[in-house]
Amino acid sequence: MDEINIRHDNVGAPGTPVVLIHGVSDNLAAWDRVLEAWQPDRPVVRYDLRGHGDSFHPAPPWSINDFVVDHRQVLDRLGYPTAHTVGFSLGGLVAQAVAARQPTRVARLVVVGAIAGRTEAERSAVLDRLANIESLGPVEVAKQSVERWYTADYLAAHPEVAEETIRKMAQLNPISYRAAYRVLATSDLVSELPNITAPTLALTGEHDVGSPPRMTLTSRPALPTARRSSFRTRATPCSPKTPHFWPRRSINLSVELIEMNVVRATLAESSAGGT
Repeated sequence: MDEINIRHDNVGAPGTPVVLIHGVSDNLAAWDRVLEAWQPDRPVVRYDLRGHGDSFHPAPPWSINDFVVDHRQVLDRLGYPTAHTVGFSLGGLVAQAVAARQPTRVARLVVVGAIAGRTEAERSAVLDRLANIESLGPVEVAKQSVERWYTADYLAAHPEVAEETIRKMAQLNPISYRAAYRVLATSDLVSELPNITAPTLALTGEHDVGSPPRMTLTSRPALPTARRSSFRTRATPCSPKTPHFWPRRSINLSVELIEMNVVRATLAESSAGGT
């Protein structure tokens, strides 16, 4: 098979893989500490989304379906007909799209901090952020947005976080970041959710303003196999201090969610004679 332009890795034992899809402005390393803590007993596939990390940076515009095609190519390249799929933020949107448009490729689905059913006010707000990104670039927007992403108390206790975030944003390809954020800002798959057949868990941070708990509640009626949950302050450090930055800073919770909703659920189905 020909090489593909998506950087990916594949670790772990034989079996149905778990695919981990990162969010906008990140790369597959977002899951490093999750893997270190998890020590999986099955294959785990990670990849850099197009326009991120060491994957290719094709000329925009892009659509959500372009990301679906990339995902399929990674699975085909590795010889996996289906996978348990975990997506965060933009990765959650990609995971939704794969599950809705190619349902046989997703065995179980976990989406965290993903979009579903924006209101008019939410659409207007995210388009305003997109306009700022397109006019100012990722670094200036990051400087303006750090206080939205983290609370003042958290930044006071961890001053390195703001510097680290801005430094990471400075390393992005600005054209690719704008293209990826445009997909995030203009895509909403709420009308396609009924096409998802995989058992699904949808979660978001209790204080996440970009993908608030209401969106997981919106998703539930459209997903007959779905469960939804909202992170609680007492349960995870990502809420309210870091409401949206989930995989890098909520390591134990990330492992618990994957174990509970993929590994243990699959074992239970196998014991009961399911698939």
